Amino acid sequence: MKKKTGIIIAVIVILAAGGFGGWMYHSAQVDKMRDAGVKTLHGTAVLDDYRDEQQKEIQAIYEDSEAKIMECSDQESIDKINKDAAAQIAEIKTDAQLDVQDGIKSLEKSVSLKDYREEQQKEVKDILKKAKKKIKKADGQKAIDKAIDEAMDQIAEIKTDEQLTAEEEAARQAAAAAAAARSSAKKKSSGGGGNSGGCVGNDAKNFY
Repeated sequence: MKKKTGIIIAVIVILAAGGFGGWMYHSAQVDKMRDAGVKTLHGTAVLDDYRDEQQKEIQAIYEDSEAKIMECSDQESIDKINKDAAAQIAEIKTDAQLDVQDGIKSLEKSVSLKDYREEQQKEVKDILKKAKKKIKKADGQKAIDKAIDEAMDQIAEIKTDEQLTAEEEAARQAAAAAAAARSSAKKKSSGGGGNSGGCVGNDAKNFY
């Protein structure tokens, strides 16, 4: 009886040891899976590509997502957390993207379409449209600044409503002055008086 009891106890110990070993193995695998998930998470973005404010946003996403990953026990859940984090980070603009955004805003603020007449507005809009395309394709701040400067130089050649009005008023005044001068000259040429060459009356002595 004692021998049988000892066997049973030995079996229980072996099973318990095996179960503990299995649990340890599973725990190690879960830890490994979580560590890999965290590593993948932090590889979602290169922080140096972002400005300070945007880096803080990304760090907050990392911290929140990492905490969630450490609570996961399966790969599918970890993958979903990383996917969601990547989607959030994708909405955050990099330094280069913000340079483009700032460049376009600067260009738009430099011009007021209200200052131009309808025909000139079309020209300005066309220049702005082409400049924005260049800015979006620019490979740095220097290229962005160049695109803006070129656009502003072109726009400077287009007359505003105020300039056109001033030119039209100047032309009107010049035309009025010219018309007045012609009228004055015409009056002078037609107002020579009734003197008949110095002869007075029909007396013959006036001819000698």
